[in-house]
Amino acid sequence: MLTDRLRRVKDDESGSVLVLVSLLMVAMLLITGLVIDLGGLWGYRANQQSISDAAAAAAAITVAETGNGREACQTAKAYVIANARGVETLAGIDCDTFPVICAPDTTEVVESTIEGRFTVTVSYPVADTSTFMESEVRGALSQPTSSADGDQCDRFAVAIESQLATTFSRLAGVETLDANVHTVAKSTLTSGGLVPINLLVLDRTGCQTIRSSGNGGIYIDAVFSDDVDGDPDNGLQPGLLTGVAASDSDGSDGCAGSDGVIDIDGSNAVLRADGPEGCSNQTGTHLVSGLTAGEGCGKIKTLAPGTPGCNFPACTSGGGNPPNPDPTALNARLTRAPIDHRYNCKPDYATVHPAISWATSALTVANGQDIRGCAEAAAPHIDDLIQAVGETGMPAGFQSWTAAGYPCTIEGPPSTTTLVPQGNWYVDCAAFVNKRTIVFQGGNVVFAGSVDVESSATLAINATPVTFASVDPEAWVFLRSGTFKKAGDAVLIMNNTMLYATKNAHLEMAGGSGALRWVAPDQGDFDDLALWGDSATTHLWAGQADLTLEGVFFTPLAQAEYAGTSGQNQIHAQFVAYRLHARGQGFLVVAPGLGRTVEFPLPPESMLIR
Repeated sequence: MLTDRLRRVKDDESGSVLVLVSLLMVAMLLITGLVIDLGGLWGYRANQQSISDAAAAAAAITVAETGNGREACQTAKAYVIANARGVETLAGIDCDTFPVICAPDTTEVVESTIEGRFTVTVSYPVADTSTFMESEVRGALSQPTSSADGDQCDRFAVAIESQLATTFSRLAGVETLDANVHTVAKSTLTSGGLVPINLLVLDRTGCQTIRSSGNGGIYIDAVFSDDVDGDPDNGLQPGLLTGVAASDSDGSDGCAGSDGVIDIDGSNAVLRADGPEGCSNQTGTHLVSGLTAGEGCGKIKTLAPGTPGCNFPACTSGGGNPPNPDPTALNARLTRAPIDHRYNCKPDYATVHPAISWATSALTVANGQDIRGCAEAAAPHIDDLIQAVGETGMPAGFQSWTAAGYPCTIEGPPSTTTLVPQGNWYVDCAAFVNKRTIVFQGGNVVFAGSVDVESSATLAINATPVTFASVDPEAWVFLRSGTFKKAGDAVLIMNNTMLYATKNAHLEMAGGSGALRWVAPDQGDFDDLALWGDSATTHLWAGQADLTLEGVFFTPLAQAEYAGTSGQNQIHAQFVAYRLHARGQGFLVVAPGLGRTVEFPLPPESMLIR
């Protein structure tokens, strides 16, 4: 009947159910698609975050090492280019706009560019009021600025923004998702403060930077400290600190399979670093200031890959003994900066002092790369010395050597003594040749040209007659040009004396039966500094029957070469040189006193704070 048919139509809801199910399936597909797209976004965003984290952290370490915002900017760009697919140059970011020197009132610089699908932004210094410090504007939880965030000059920011094209979310009209991240990193010094380093070589890229050849070698001795823990509450605690040899080279230039950054080349050649006894690999013991040192318990470090162990390019051992202990990784360059800060403190090392006309391009490059501006900017002692002495003529306050009646060649016999009255002397000779005994009885000396202490002769500076004891606690010698030579059986004594050698001057100290006694000043502007050399020509040292070197010997552009004769020559010196090569038959024992070194900060680290 008609009423039954209507009742059946009324009760039939199968069509509505089908529509409802269809709508639910579409909704579920949209939600699933959105979840899939969001999952892809999270992974994509995490990758971008890792890139910005690495770039900001590396830039912050560059800031700590150099203080140069332009170099930090270049570092950040390099990390982004290396890791972000499709980013090749970031040419739109001009690093030259960043400050070379940062101060509390330096204005924040922000540079941004679009390349490919990315917008990359870098910023330095990062002020407390910077939007990068306001985490919530980037989608993170609010994080108020605190003292733990450091100073603005310690912080570097990197932001990477892009959009991820969706796949399933397009059905809901969502075609792209934002993948914006940013990082603020601050630099911080590693806990542990300052450490003494016996030997540091500064060549940034080359091999054979620390080299031992022939039948001799280099021993890096333990360093004695009269209070190893530095705690004033428990009195003096004498002990030994680890001896350290380090190379700043990354081994990227001029290396072959047989020549590593550290190269032991010779049948009996050796490089050994010692420290407190008790390490598992010590090969013996000896005494240092009455305390027992373990042989092989020190540290040998290099920036080049191939450690731990003696592997190319970090290390090679061609027929000689492998280094003891194994070289290990240096995680950042130590640089020459601590030396410059102590003896030539100034706010900007990118340019050299106008009085230094011999400043080579190599020196300028080394300064620009390695030296962070000195915050105090109060003591440019080397620059001041250069300006006071000048390049030609007699400096103010000095006496002329020839005008006083002294010849440029002092004839002998060696037993004949010439006593030079106390005062400042300008030896205005193109070549000063000494064949007898000459004693400068106190004061500073400027040599216009080369110095030659010939066979059996004696040259004593800042010394008393006969005993050659020190006169004053501080003196300096300035070598304008030429070679400072000492014959093998000649005697050279420089008491409490710093020698400055220009680009045009270098040293040749021949080995033999004579004595070489050179002790750095123990007070004043050049306290502990024995040699500052701006020459790129090798400085030669040789085994002596009587060798005393005490203080800091700094030749940042030149190789220091030790030609051993026999036995051991122990020196209480810290060597910081471009390279060090020990050859011949003797052993050089580098054993500086803790109070007569420049201590180096441990390599900086970075911390992500936003």
